[in-house]
Amino acid sequence: MNKQALAFISMFSLILMLSIYYVSLSETPEDNRVVNNVESVMMLMKKQNEEKKKAVCLN
Repeated sequence: MNKQALAFISMFSLILMLSIYYVSLSETPEDNRVVNNVESVMMLMKKQNEEKKKAVCLN
């Protein structure tokens, strides 16, 4: 292999690895917002279920 081919393969490999790394990053502000919304809905549902259980026990 000559130097030019080796340099091309090295740069291509580096760009490929960096692009795969960039695509694999899943931590974006939009993802965090969705997770926070799901967590708040789950907390609200849990609170409502506890209130229903208390109401059933009182009757």
